[in-house]
Amino acid sequence: MQNPYTRGTTDSTEAIDQFIGLDQRERISVGELAHTLNCSSRRYPTLSPRYERGITEGHPGISCMISKGHLCFIKGNKLYVNFTEVATLPTSTQKRRMVGMGAYIIVFPDGYYYNTEDSSDKGNIEKTFNVAGSVAYTLCNSQGDGITATSSGTAPTNPTDGQYWIDTSVVPNVLKRWSAIYSSWTQIPSTFTKIAYSGIGSLFDEMDSVTISGSTVVENGSYAIYHKDSGYIVIPYLLNQVATRTENMTVKRAMPPMDFVVESGNRLWGCKYGRVGGQTVNEIYASALGNFKVWNRYLGISTDSYAASRGSDGPWTGAVNYLGTPIFFKENTIETVYPSTSGAHEIQAVNINGTGVAPGAADSIAVVNGVVYYQGVDGFYSYTGSLPKKISDPLGDHFYEDSVAGDLADHYYVCAREGEDYNVFVYQTELGIWYREDSMQVTSFCRVGSELFFTDGVKLYTARATMGTKETKVGWSATTHDFCYSTPEDTNVQRVSVRAHLEKGATLTIQISYDGSNKFSDVGTITGNGTSRYETYPIVPARCDHFRLRFVGKGDGCIWSVICKYDKGGVTK
Repeated sequence: MQNPYTRGTTDSTEAIDQFIGLDQRERISVGELAHTLNCSSRRYPTLSPRYERGITEGHPGISCMISKGHLCFIKGNKLYVNFTEVATLPTSTQKRRMVGMGAYIIVFPDGYYYNTEDSSDKGNIEKTFNVAGSVAYTLCNSQGDGITATSSGTAPTNPTDGQYWIDTSVVPNVLKRWSAIYSSWTQIPSTFTKIAYSGIGSLFDEMDSVTISGSTVVENGSYAIYHKDSGYIVIPYLLNQVATRTENMTVKRAMPPMDFVVESGNRLWGCKYGRVGGQTVNEIYASALGNFKVWNRYLGISTDSYAASRGSDGPWTGAVNYLGTPIFFKENTIETVYPSTSGAHEIQAVNINGTGVAPGAADSIAVVNGVVYYQGVDGFYSYTGSLPKKISDPLGDHFYEDSVAGDLADHYYVCAREGEDYNVFVYQTELGIWYREDSMQVTSFCRVGSELFFTDGVKLYTARATMGTKETKVGWSATTHDFCYSTPEDTNVQRVSVRAHLEKGATLTIQISYDGSNKFSDVGTITGNGTSRYETYPIVPARCDHFRLRFVGKGDGCIWSVICKYDKGGVTK
């Protein structure tokens, strides 16, 4: 008979010497944190609080922001540039977004523009001039110089050199000029009509595209203005005869309604899905090259406006300029525009099976270090031009929506709603780790240089405190993984050592919870004494199956490591 024996105890050590961010899943690894509040990776691999924020009072109601070398924002119906009010916008309940092009800020859906370098250059993209009275129509060249021409189905007899004739025997009619050198009629390829009425050209610029409606002489439609003065406009149109009519018509410069707009390649690019003018549209648009006011000019040249109907299903959910390329998102599709210098732009659509930008999450799109980040239906994704890749598995199976995001250095900041609760998460893109900062309901982010501005609709904040009143002694906390959870043998924890360094006056309270309980008890507190020494605080936990530690800090500092030394008890056989 074999005598029973007891195997000796074995010492073992488990160490956290690298804190690798938040992981909200049920089972997490050494170094991952089950909960964080106001923590960051700024002193990675140690655990430390985020930077103190700057807080500026007196700016309630900021709805959207943009950077033009300094902060620009809309508050109520006022546009501010560098905290100076520069314009009043119409009262609107629609969500506004701003797009930059050169020195200009363009506000959508209002279509209002403002030149940040020339405050006199501002106004509305859409302009309408109403005509009610006597209008003179004359045939002319592109500069508005009058042309006298006869109109008939047969050529005039005994013409003189330079004489004009409108040949009505063909459809459409053709303007010709007699050449004495060649003894023949030569077709004039471009024909123009001057429309004269007091003030008709005052609202428009040359090469604008305008829509004329209500005229009894020229056909209703869109025309480019080749030349203009306050009292006339010149459009490409063949007028059969000089006419003066009493008209009741409109001349309008318009842009299409768009869901999302981005700037790329000195154009604005936009998209629209839905009903417009009684018709269903699913289109991508581009303004004329270098002219965000012109959306309907099609002259067959490389600088023309652009419009393309799309076949992908569903509404647009967001847009971004990615490395100089306009990209438009749907929940199931990414459509990439490949601009051409000849104007023959191409669009490539890729089905991505529900991993696109989620509806309502257009403001979650941000580009960090050449990678697009955004909120999808089931989490957060990165995109580099091929297929989206999910990055939010550590956030668990939580359902987030209506996210708003910004970028700073190599960090992706995002405020996401879960039910009625909000969370501000920060994703360190180089390390691939998440931290949760707090529960602020951020409504807009905007990076200006090396500073990130954001607002909760009441106050204006800066992530690095370069403006506003700087916070003091930020409160922060973090909860570790379960120690000893994966050990099947009887376990005896000998000692836990927490090594930390705190700034003078900062405190770190260590708490412990046993066997999955949500109740944490204080173990001890470390107070910073202003020296450069790291403090080591020993803890002897009660006997248990597993336990967690929580660190509750106030003020700046870092946790260098957590060392857990335990033995596996003997087994009798």
